[in-house]
Amino acid sequence: MSQYFILATLTFLVLKILSKTCGLYWDVYDDCENPTPSNCCPLYYTLVCSKLMSNSSDQFEKELSQKLAALVISNSNSTFIQNGDWRFLAGLSNLRELSFINNGKLLLDNINSTYFRNLTKLKNIYISHNNIETLPTRIFQGMMSLENLYLSTNGIVDIGNVFQNLTSVESLNLSHNRLVVVKDDTLRGFSSLKTLNLSKNKISIFSLNILQYLQNLESLDLDDNELVFLTGTYVYHKSLKYLVLENNYLVNLNSAYFYGITSLRSVILSHNNISNLPINWFNNNSSSVVQLGLQNNFIEDIYSLFFSKFPNVEEIKLSGNLIKDLADPDLFNQNEKLSALSLEYNKIESINPNLFYNNRDLRFLDLAGNRIEFLDVDTLNNLYTYSTFNLLGNPIKCDCYAIHLRDYLLMSHTHERLYPSCATPNEYNNQKITSVNLKRCETDHEKTTLTHGTSVTVSGGTTVVDHDINGLVIVFGLLVITLFLFPILLRLVRKFCVSISEDVPT
Repeated sequence: MSQYFILATLTFLVLKILSKTCGLYWDVYDDCENPTPSNCCPLYYTLVCSKLMSNSSDQFEKELSQKLAALVISNSNSTFIQNGDWRFLAGLSNLRELSFINNGKLLLDNINSTYFRNLTKLKNIYISHNNIETLPTRIFQGMMSLENLYLSTNGIVDIGNVFQNLTSVESLNLSHNRLVVVKDDTLRGFSSLKTLNLSKNKISIFSLNILQYLQNLESLDLDDNELVFLTGTYVYHKSLKYLVLENNYLVNLNSAYFYGITSLRSVILSHNNISNLPINWFNNNSSSVVQLGLQNNFIEDIYSLFFSKFPNVEEIKLSGNLIKDLADPDLFNQNEKLSALSLEYNKIESINPNLFYNNRDLRFLDLAGNRIEFLDVDTLNNLYTYSTFNLLGNPIKCDCYAIHLRDYLLMSHTHERLYPSCATPNEYNNQKITSVNLKRCETDHEKTTLTHGTSVTVSGGTTVVDHDINGLVIVFGLLVITLFLFPILLRLVRKFCVSISEDVPT
């Protein structure tokens, strides 16, 4: 904390020195009656108008001159702002940042591209919460230095051919609007675009062909739209890393949509209507994926062939589906780097004891809200000792076999609030598994440990058989047999000795 205080103090002193040498101003004006203090540094001076007065545009332009670096107009009731008189923009040749935020129904129709022609240094435009429905054609034409364009939270229905040759823009945000269609070539001028946010619109069909014009795109966000289909032919793309398609109506993506996208790191398909996982979604180039989100769909069956496409995945989210069992021991066999697996709120009843034998990096396993009564000791043996394990909301059977689960939880990094409660027997109902009285099992437990236990499945359930117990049983049996046969053997030896003594000549 002290280093931040020192840094803040030094920054304040530097600003003080600058203010004395070149008249630095960094003020917030409530009424903008006198918006241009004299002797201000052009590179640092920022004007924020929250209650812009009804100055004429000519007067406003004259006052600001060429000194303004950042202009933020918010909550304004100014006449010329409301009427769309934007001539004052033409004189702001030093402007780096332009923001119009929450100004009612902002009228952009009268903006002429010539107003922006002198804004050669403008890098950031923020226009949000202004109830804009349409954007004038070529409004941003000629902004060759523009890097970030934010048009979120308006009422934009169509973007038409608004964007042309914005070759320097790296981030475009059109979220929280009312876009229905984004045509393939609408964004073809964004050759440097890295981030495209189209979330929270009303897009129902999206063509991946758009990617062919955005070869530098790294992040595509289509969250919370009305997507039913993804269309487009095979597209080769080597830059896209983050693809967000959650909160839509996608059913089954039966085509190889992502086949040519070779650098994906995160794929989020949660909160859709997906019921199966076709293995042809991805090819072997999906080895770059580290995060896979498939939660809150309608998936019933999962297969090792699908997950084998993601050898480097670290996080898989499958919660809120309809999965009934995890019977395939090879399900996550190829996912050796898997560190977090979410399977909560499915319908899982059984788990193959060897399911996690090849997932030694697994640190977080969430199985809450399923139908699990019993966990085989081998399942626990194959888990990393210090993993966090969530079994809340399962009908755990707290018999003597549950002692292994209890001890694992106590050894692991699982927090007490994640300890499951017993469902049966009735005497332990709703008691935490770590607090129930299992004294009657302690003697057997000393002979049956997590490291030596072996499970044998028989009709009616699973029985734990321990190698040490087998050895003791054999030794005990031999001892009983020896004690039983010893008198008989002694009599036989005596008779043999007598017979020999009678045969010896005197």
